[in-house]
Amino acid sequence: MPTLSVSVDGQLLAAVSSEDGYDMLSVHVSCSRLDEDFATLDLSGGFYPEEGDSTYLTWIDMMPIQAAQTITVSLLDEGVTTHPGKTIQELSDDDSEAFDYEQMPPVSEMVAELKKRPLLRGEYTFEFLAPDSTQLNGQTLQEEESLAMSVIWHALHRDGKARVSLHSYTLEGLAVRAPSNDHARYKLGIGESIQLQLGTLAAP
Repeated sequence: MPTLSVSVDGQLLAAVSSEDGYDMLSVHVSCSRLDEDFATLDLSGGFYPEEGDSTYLTWIDMMPIQAAQTITVSLLDEGVTTHPGKTIQELSDDDSEAFDYEQMPPVSEMVAELKKRPLLRGEYTFEFLAPDSTQLNGQTLQEEESLAMSVIWHALHRDGKARVSLHSYTLEGLAVRAPSNDHARYKLGIGESIQLQLGTLAAP
């Protein structure tokens, strides 16, 4: 059964085997010019039975990523899970209250508040190595605040491949659910890897 592994600068951080019963595994890299962290890395997944309780687990939780570090995501034919994932409750502080989604303000209000923050860095640059070894170099647009990469493996994908997306967007576009600015879309097959290295232009 496929195993999804994540490394940074050649050091393995986590590997999760779908043989453990997971229906979905996902890797996310999130970058925002408004955040203190240059970028963050997550690895999560779970199993979602038609009957009974679903389980959502996290193996890498918002790990800070620095400029010039190389993130490698591989889909292996087989492997073992490196360590147990944690539930949302286990990741939360004991004294923290559960988040109430019903009290969450409209997206437009959240975007308006975020727009008040200063930009902490210039546009993001990226070097992306695709599964077929194609090298893609690029950068976000001046008006774009965010860059993101996702790698999603799902048991329902009949071809057994993970879906890879590298895209950027503006806060205004996020508020109105406008299409993102796609830089790369690939399928990651067994025995293949992708790499992402991030940088930034001069501060605004």
